[in-house]
Amino acid sequence: MKHYDHLTESEVEELNTYCDEMNEKSIEAQELESPTYKHPETGRAIYYDPSVEHEEDVSKIWHDFRDCETDKYANLHMDWSPYRHPSRNDIKIWFALGCPDRQTIGDGKTVGSLTTERLVEALGKSLCIAGF
Repeated sequence: MKHYDHLTESEVEELNTYCDEMNEKSIEAQELESPTYKHPETGRAIYYDPSVEHEEDVSKIWHDFRDCETDKYANLHMDWSPYRHPSRNDIKIWFALGCPDRQTIGDGKTVGSLTTERLVEALGKSLCIAGF
């Protein structure tokens, strides 16, 4: 990945190890029908429940979460592309970073939805990996 060419071999290894651990946890979560997450403000169990809005010429995905107990909207939205779903690992990293949006992720880019690459870069910074 040319985007990460500036990292040393040990930094890449550290990031890969962390991502492998996240992936293992994600695989375990995939065995469940619907993985649950902890709401960053209330601490309540929530689950990812995207909804699709169909317009005349396009369909858009809203990346929302619902409360496991009440099944009501949990007042939490993932700032992701309205044209594709995040992976379970993307959602897991997003929660690990404190549920940032395009302004609060800290990469200086204030336009464009979050992406896997933006999450991985923010994760590298949060783990204090030099080069991020």
